[in-house]
Amino acid sequence: MRLLHAKTMELRSFQEDEVPEYAILSHTWHDDEVLFEDLHDMDRASKQAGFRKIRFCCEQALKDDIQFVWVDTCCIDKSSSAELSEAINSMFLWYREAKVCYAYLQDVSALVIGNGRIQSRWFERAWTLQELLAPKSLVFYSSDWNFLGTKDDHLQSAISWATGIEVEDLSGKWLKWVSIAKRMSWAARRKATRGEDIAYSLFGIFDVQMPLLYGEGRRKAFLRLQEEIMKSSNDHTLFAWTKRRGVFNPATATMSILAPDPYCFINERRLEPTKKINPSPPYSMTNIGLRISLPLFYKTGWPLPLSTIVVAALNCHIEGDYFQVAALHLRYVGSNQFLRCTVVDSLYLVRTDFLSNFTTKEIFIRNDYEEVEIIDTHYRRRAFILRDLPPVVNVDGHGTSKIREVYPPEFWLNGANVIQGLWIGDKTQSWHACVDLIIDTEKLPRHICLVLGVDVRRGDRPWEDVPPWDEHNLQFSSWFTAFLDPTETLAELHKRDFSRVRENFNGSCEYEGLKTTLNEASGDRDYVPFMFVMEEWTCVVDFDGSIKPR
Repeated sequence: MRLLHAKTMELRSFQEDEVPEYAILSHTWHDDEVLFEDLHDMDRASKQAGFRKIRFCCEQALKDDIQFVWVDTCCIDKSSSAELSEAINSMFLWYREAKVCYAYLQDVSALVIGNGRIQSRWFERAWTLQELLAPKSLVFYSSDWNFLGTKDDHLQSAISWATGIEVEDLSGKWLKWVSIAKRMSWAARRKATRGEDIAYSLFGIFDVQMPLLYGEGRRKAFLRLQEEIMKSSNDHTLFAWTKRRGVFNPATATMSILAPDPYCFINERRLEPTKKINPSPPYSMTNIGLRISLPLFYKTGWPLPLSTIVVAALNCHIEGDYFQVAALHLRYVGSNQFLRCTVVDSLYLVRTDFLSNFTTKEIFIRNDYEEVEIIDTHYRRRAFILRDLPPVVNVDGHGTSKIREVYPPEFWLNGANVIQGLWIGDKTQSWHACVDLIIDTEKLPRHICLVLGVDVRRGDRPWEDVPPWDEHNLQFSSWFTAFLDPTETLAELHKRDFSRVRENFNGSCEYEGLKTTLNEASGDRDYVPFMFVMEEWTCVVDFDGSIKPR
C-alpha cells in the first residue's frame, strides 16, 4: 500500500503487516486532479486545482495526530493495470481500516445544511457508496474545509435522505446480513464516468474480488459481478429484480435471469430472504444457465402459449410480510430449460398457503445476455376478446345468448372468452376463426355466425364479418359477406376465401355495421346483445392459475 506523508508530502510504500495509521480522503473527481506522476514535480503539482483538497486532507490529518494519508488520485500508479486492479479490489478494506475518513463535499457550503437535507454530487457517484459505508469514522467537510458533521451524529437523517440508505445501515457493520436486493437498490441511481465502474465499485459491498476488464461494458461487468456474488450466497433476492430503464414493454418478453443494471433493484429495498429451518438448496451458474431448485406451478391442458408459462416461487419476501413470497414468471423452452418472462413490471407475489400446489424441481434458467424479442414468434398472439355476452332483452320477453361453437376449436380459450389466432410472427398472409352465436328468444332461436380474422399483409389489422343466412339474408355493401347454408358447418365455412377484406378499413364504421347486423338478427334495433371488442391480448397467469387479459 502506498501512502502520502502528511508533512513532507512524499509517497512511501508499505507491506501489508507494516501499514501505519492513516487517514483517507473521499471526494469526487474533477478536472486537473493531482495524479501519481504529478507528485514528482511538487512545484507544478501545487498549482493544480486538485492540490487544494490534498493539502486540506494532510493538514487535518496532522491536527488529528495522523502522519499518513491515502488519496486515490495520487497514491495509485494507474499506468500499471496490476496495481490498479489490486487497489480497486482492496479499496473497501482500505477505507474500512483507515483511522478516519474525510469526506470532502466540494459543492457544499456550511450554510446549506439546516433543513435535514444535503444535496451534493458526492451522494450520486458510484465510488462514494463504499466510501460512505466502509469507514468506521466518517467526517464531512465543506468546500472551504469547514466541519459539517459525521455519519454518526445529527447528519444521519440527512445522509439517509440523500442516499436512500436506512440510518441503521449507515455504519456498514452488518452488510453481509443485508439482502442482496437491498444493497443493489443503494446503487440504483449512482453514476460513474466509465460504465464498468458501476460494477467494480460494488466489490467491497458484496465482499467479492474479480479481475478488471475495462472495455467489457457496463452490462457484462454487472453480470459478472452477480455471478461472483452467487458463488458465496444463496440469497434469492438476487433474482427478484423487476424494474428496467425506459418504458415497460411486455413485448420484450424474455431476458437474462440476472439483472442488466443495479437500477433494476430500485424498488426492491424491502426484500429479504425467507429464513427456513432447512435452507434453500445451493444453486450455480452453468454453461446452460442458472441451475436451481424452485417450487413451480403450471397448468396442464392449456393451449399455447399459456402451457409454456410457469410461476416459480423464490425463497424471499417483503420485509414484515410472511404470508407471501416473491415469484418469477418463466417460459419453458425445452430440455428442462426456461427463460425469464416480462409479464408484469412489478414484484410478483404468491401466497404461502398456495405453495402446496407447487412442485419443487431442479431446472435451468438461461442467462441469455440479450433480451429476446419473442412477441413475433412465441409469446403473444393477436386475439379477439369477446367482452360481454349478456341476456337478450326484447319486446317478446327475456332470452339468452351463448356461443355454441368456435372453429378451429384450438383457437378458443374457454373461460376467458378469448379467440387466439396464429402467432403474430407466422408467415401466413392471414387467419380467421368462425363463431356460431345462438340468440335464443321466446319467439325463435336464431343463429349468427361471426367470422373474425387478422390480415397479416396489412400490418395485422383485424377485421370481422357477419355472414347472413336464413330469412334475414342481410348484406352490407361495405362488407365482404359469405352466405352460410343452414346445413353448412363452421368447419366448412372456415374453408371459404375470406382474403377479400375491404382495403379501406375503418374500425368505427365496421363496428357500427356489426352492431346493426346484430340488432337485425335479434329483432331489436335498440339493444346490442353481444358487445364485441377487438384488442391485442397478452397472457397473464395469476398465482392461483387464473387467466387475465391485459
